[in-house]
Amino acid sequence: MIRHLITLKQRSEYSTISHVVEMLVGAKSHRRPRYPLHACRRARGSAGSHRLKTCQRRSNLCAAFSSHRKPRCKPQPFYEVAVVTIDYTFGGLFQLMLAGEMERVIGRRKMTRDLQQLSDHIIVCGFGRMGQHLVEDLSNESQMVVVIDNDFQVVEEAVAQGLLCVAGDATEEELLESVQIRSAKTIVTTLPSDADSVFITLTARNLNPTLQIVARAEHRSTEKKLRQAGADRIVMPTIVGAKQMVRMITRPTTADLIDLVTESSFQDVELDEITIGATSPLAGKRLQDVSLLQNLDLLIVAIKRPEEGLTFNPRSNVLFQSDDTIMVMGHPANIQRFREQS
Repeated sequence: MIRHLITLKQRSEYSTISHVVEMLVGAKSHRRPRYPLHACRRARGSAGSHRLKTCQRRSNLCAAFSSHRKPRCKPQPFYEVAVVTIDYTFGGLFQLMLAGEMERVIGRRKMTRDLQQLSDHIIVCGFGRMGQHLVEDLSNESQMVVVIDNDFQVVEEAVAQGLLCVAGDATEEELLESVQIRSAKTIVTTLPSDADSVFITLTARNLNPTLQIVARAEHRSTEKKLRQAGADRIVMPTIVGAKQMVRMITRPTTADLIDLVTESSFQDVELDEITIGATSPLAGKRLQDVSLLQNLDLLIVAIKRPEEGLTFNPRSNVLFQSDDTIMVMGHPANIQRFREQS
């Protein structure tokens, strides 16, 4: 009898432990735990009645606990989330690509219209270090400039600066036609290759016989070839730099004066040139009779005539003629007033 009671007690403890484990597992899985009440009813004697009451209390307690817990939201399947994320990402990328392509198309159309309307402009071939300084100075002089370069990255940088720039080979006749070379006034080659400079000069001269051509040369032997190809002005950076250094060493004051006059940031003195037209009031007058020069504190440095060349420090009795080009030094505002009245 005692052995039977001990065995029944061990079974009761084991059943209690099993019920606790089942309760915890049932709470985690959001399922109401089920207790084997029918097993309790099969128990005999007072021990069976005690187990039945204990199981009923625990069943009621777990039922109340489960009724107060909020059920969790059903998680979305992984593939649905992945599809939505990929669709959103590629949709945004496609929108950005489409917007960028539209901007490029609109920009190309605008540039094409601007190029077609060009006249009396300057074409710069090459946007390297020399070309960049050249375009900057020309823009400060309110000159219309078109840049040609075969480097697409350089072209994008020039366009970002608000410049008219075309990507391609400047030696191609079709490209020169697209930048309206027939209506341009000047073309400048800043390319380091002498062969390219000669070819561009030859092509540009054939397309526009009256075009002013300024070409860069790296070797002395190229100067003659450029002249034969039709270049009006030839610049050799190495020789120009060497002469400037010699001037700084032997005649430093003269070098300072030249730098002062040619420096664009210096606004007190400027050296400019004015061409006298056929209807100009200066035509037929002597230098000493032009009182406007004295009133504006302007100095006539030289006069250039088509048949005589350049004359420095002209005499006071020199007679101004039509098509004369006079070099004037003075304040930029006074030079502009003299230009307007002459």
